[in-house]
Amino acid sequence: MKLTYLIIGGIATTLYLASCEKNQIESAPFIQTESAIATDTTKVKNEVKITFTDLPTVLKDYLVTKYKAYEIIEAIKGTDSKGLVIYKVKIKANGNLVEIKFDAAGKVLEEIKNNHLVGALKEADLSDAIKKYLSEKYPGYKFISGNKFQTTVTAMINIKIATANGDVHLMFDGASKLLQAVEIPKIVEAKEADLTAPIKLYLKENYPNHKFISARKETKASSLLYFVKIKDSKGTLELTFDAAGKLISSSQNGLLATPLTSSQLLPTIATYLKTKYPNHTFVSAKKITKGTSVKYEVIVKDLTSTVELKFDVNGKMTSTSQKEVKSTTSIIKEADLSAPIKTYLTSKYAGYTFVSAVSKPNEKKENVTTVTIKKSNTIYEIKFNAKGEFVSVSGNEKEVSMPVKITDLPADAQAYLKANFLGAELITITKVSKGDTVTYIVVLKKSNKKTELTFDAKGKLLSKKD
Repeated sequence: MKLTYLIIGGIATTLYLASCEKNQIESAPFIQTESAIATDTTKVKNEVKITFTDLPTVLKDYLVTKYKAYEIIEAIKGTDSKGLVIYKVKIKANGNLVEIKFDAAGKVLEEIKNNHLVGALKEADLSDAIKKYLSEKYPGYKFISGNKFQTTVTAMINIKIATANGDVHLMFDGASKLLQAVEIPKIVEAKEADLTAPIKLYLKENYPNHKFISARKETKASSLLYFVKIKDSKGTLELTFDAAGKLISSSQNGLLATPLTSSQLLPTIATYLKTKYPNHTFVSAKKITKGTSVKYEVIVKDLTSTVELKFDVNGKMTSTSQKEVKSTTSIIKEADLSAPIKTYLTSKYAGYTFVSAVSKPNEKKENVTTVTIKKSNTIYEIKFNAKGEFVSVSGNEKEVSMPVKITDLPADAQAYLKANFLGAELITITKVSKGDTVTYIVVLKKSNKKTELTFDAKGKLLSKKD
């Protein structure tokens, strides 16, 4: 009997699915309902769909122990009439659909087995809508298996596909609407030497004396993550990076810290900062989780100080500390530029390329932001005050000249030549670009006399030299 395995959500629980089960499913000729093992009439309110990884460990252990071969279909978290937490889990096991209701401690309140198998599906049996979804979402996928189940409410279609980066289990309803997609990662252990250059640089800059413990590379159909465990003077840390080497989260002693950009702040926090520190510059923020406790830490720069603020799970400020600004340069990401600066750049330099931005107090301790951008052949350094107002600009404009034909001239310039130099001999026509400024220089000869004409980008005559 050939065995394959499924790891849901990257956790270590291994669920075994036997290929002989597939044969039993395909040949099952009957529909049967088995009565509940245990019944409980508790009604669940405030239902929210959750992933398999969000289930308490005691529930996962129950499923693994009792159903060694199963697939998770749906998990729901809610409350009963007394406000106590209730979990509802639907799985497929041995050709059955099983619905189990647990309390928060893992006690089984209700467990119902329903065999509603309609039959196995081939790729050709899938609807056009499902085929289109698979080809667009997972180009180049390989169909592995499919089954159709009929519940008392609707039909459900379960599909398993393979991609270059891992398998995916998907569930659709009878109308071909996607209900759930679970990507099964490929996990490979990695050495420190296998880490990408950005990750190595992050570790070197932030934990120069760290000791490498372990790492793993987790590849899914739509993502790539690196999980790195190190040890430094503060203890053992677990760091998560994306494919580009950007830190996604870090945990230490049960604390999980997730970096946030200014746009990811809670609306209540963003409003507080805007009201309390209208001229602030965003520095950093993180969401800190420990068990069920959540809080936020935000650092901003005001006119004369650096402010560290702490907020609760609802975005209410709980404490603040303030330090005088040191005369050091702070790097600012494009996403963290203030709204007035972004508006100025997009209106004055449409289509520009962001290069860098730094913030530094001047001799009056006023915060000055210098933004470097590139447009066309010019690099611009633009300075803004603490309110995001324009102060000055400088650019290393490089002049670029190239020969063009008379048909490349603006219409007004061509009309001028036709009216004033009909029959003249054209010697050269040069297009000169300097930053965003374009001019045309035309040299011609008429009656043995040379004339140089300069036109602007719209064909207006700027100068005439004989």
